[in-house]
Amino acid sequence: MMILGPQARGGRMVGAWPGLTNDTLEEGADLAVVTDYRSVLSELLTGHLGLADPSQVFPGFKGSPIGLWS
Repeated sequence: MMILGPQARGGRMVGAWPGLTNDTLEEGADLAVVTDYRSVLSELLTGHLGLADPSQVFPGFKGSPIGLWS
């Protein structure tokens, strides 16, 4: 995912980089998923859209902030 905008803390990659060797690729072809999309979208909902409780959108999800916004 890419986050763009004046409030985004850019210039960096967030998450682990597993690499591009065949043994780290999913089924030898695709990049492995290392960040739950709900972590990104929860920060978007709270930090940008002002939603107080992202569990209204993602019930039971207990993600930790990844620092997308300045």
